Amino acid sequence: QPIQIEHQEVTVTRTMAVRMTVFGSVAVSDADAVSQTERNLSLLYAQANQPSQPAVQPIPSSSSQGLSTVLPELVEDTSVQKLIDLGCQLKTCMHESASTIDAWTPQIVERLGQDALSGMCKNLFCKEKKKPVFALIVAIADTPVNMTVVQQHLCLKNLRMSKDADLEATMGLKGGAVTPLGLVNAVGNDKLHVFFDINMFPSPTHNLLFHPTSGNAFTVQISAADLLQYVGACGFVPYFVDFATNTITATVPYA
Repeated sequence: QPIQIEHQEVTVTRTMAVRMTVFGSVAVSDADAVSQTERNLSLLYAQANQPSQPAVQPIPSSSSQGLSTVLPELVEDTSVQKLIDLGCQLKTCMHESASTIDAWTPQIVERLGQDALSGMCKNLFCKEKKKPVFALIVAIADTPVNMTVVQQHLCLKNLRMSKDADLEATMGLKGGAVTPLGLVNAVGNDKLHVFFDINMFPSPTHNLLFHPTSGNAFTVQISAADLLQYVGACGFVPYFVDFATNTITATVPYA
């Protein structure tokens, strides 16, 4: 006779024998069926109690280049969480600490491929010598950066590389790990100004590489459009610098 199982309860329409099992009392038609019933129940019990694998949850995105991937180590990273909350698409990878472009480059080639280097960015955190005025300058790795054009735009006299203590106090970052994603730690700071190299923005979908706020042993890849969304959500309006002509504009290059 068929055995109907529901919520680990067993019902048999014809009863000739009753046997106690680890699942409770089971009524079957003969002794041989008892063993078969126990085997069937054991299989169902084992399947029901197998550890489930965590489902991969796609992160909504404003772009259409595939699903986002986030390392478990970065789930609680402040900048990564902000990107996720904004619906940005991102890829992440972990590698050896890289505080320079030279150290970072082979790590990226190995993990994301040669093409990803077109989005590798260098980040300069600068401060006026005698005033609490700061400038975050972000540029494609091979772009020659002239800080004088930024200094003149801000009407400053002596803009120079900042000390690590100023970086940590202003953006919550360690030396060697400057990143525009650290702006999430500087919300409301009107003494901090952001300047982006126009070469970072050939199109909205161009992918860029940065370290997250967790440090330079991780890399986050996001689109140019998502970077601007992130920066805006942190309360900053960036300027765009053409270092080839030493000109600055507030207009998004690909707009």
